Amino acid sequence: MIYSKLGKSKTCFWVNPTSLRKFIFGGGKGTPLPQVAKETERLAACTTYEIGSELMFFGMLMEQFKGGTLHYYLVVDTSGSMQDQMHEVLQELRAHWAELTRLASEGKEMRVSVLKFDSSLHWMLERAVPDGSDVFAERRFVPQGGTALFDAVGQALERAAFDWIFSAVPTADGNDFEDHPDTEVVVMVFSDGGENRSRKYGAEELGFLLESYQNKKGWTVGFTGCDWAGIQGLRSGKMREDRMVQFGANEKGKAVRFMASFVEENIKKGGKFHEQNFRKNA
Repeated sequence: MIYSKLGKSKTCFWVNPTSLRKFIFGGGKGTPLPQVAKETERLAACTTYEIGSELMFFGMLMEQFKGGTLHYYLVVDTSGSMQDQMHEVLQELRAHWAELTRLASEGKEMRVSVLKFDSSLHWMLERAVPDGSDVFAERRFVPQGGTALFDAVGQALERAAFDWIFSAVPTADGNDFEDHPDTEVVVMVFSDGGENRSRKYGAEELGFLLESYQNKKGWTVGFTGCDWAGIQGLRSGKMREDRMVQFGANEKGKAVRFMASFVEENIKKGGKFHEQNFRKNA
């Protein structure tokens, strides 16, 4: 058994990290974790967990996701090479956040997470409803260090997979779980360089994770890059060719705007991101 229930006021679990990783890397198959969702109806993971310990602690908070929830993961490069155009990139991100806030206020059910990365990874926002707050202040996105691209993509996919897993609904006979028909996972990644600092993920491990999820119905994983090395690196990690777009070295703001526009336009159309042509307006 890979989890045990603790406490009464909230639902907590001790989770074996090896079993959890097998579950996530196996595309949500082969373990009893969906039974947790059956017992508690809907779960959203807290953000604090320690990889490498003998047991991994998850504080699970109850949260009711309406049908059609969009789980949006935005992954942004803040390595040292971003110094020359970080201002333009942040302008585009602030405009994107403002539009997401407007769409959320009109009733679109979404949870947004923002991961910035340089030589290490930093979660700036996790599973939040867009609210117009100052998420993309320049003081919070100071370019420095290298480019842990594989680690950033891999961790975003792992957390997105967790959200997707716990959005499952019981089958008609109540004996199993199936994907919620209207739940969508969108992971958008921007980088101006190639992989040079990852410690956890290599191309093979990242490739296995991408192949487990990027072709699932309801999943969209996209990448906009401003350096051929980034495209080549993710290609070696088996990312879909039709979900990658390259921009010039001086087009970092444009690359972010392209990515943001894809998300905004498809929210307005009612979702179904995975059915859309990511490269259409490139």
